Amino acid sequence: MADVTVDLSKGVQEARVKPGDTLTVCLEESPTTGFMWALQDSLPPEMNYVRDEFTPAQSGLGGAGRRCFIYVCRGEFTGELGYALRRPWIPDEIANELRVRITCTAS
Repeated sequence: MADVTVDLSKGVQEARVKPGDTLTVCLEESPTTGFMWALQDSLPPEMNYVRDEFTPAQSGLGGAGRRCFIYVCRGEFTGELGYALRRPWIPDEIANELRVRITCTAS
């Protein structure tokens, strides 16, 4: 079992994992603006959501940080996960969208 991290804020938009691996997708976020990243599409059945967590930057209170979404690949598939940066109370207003292509294969 391996841990694979994809940092979408650095332009990485593809991940290769194996069944049983943990996949962490991280994005830069400033929740004090009201804008937060959320999974935009339904999760493929081959992926299990574990949790998401926010880690503040070292710059102090009210600053930016990283939102990381953690999943476990449970079966072989190729697909995409899409994320939207929006205010939860205005779901139709999207400030940014990012996608990551996932390939989960035993080989």
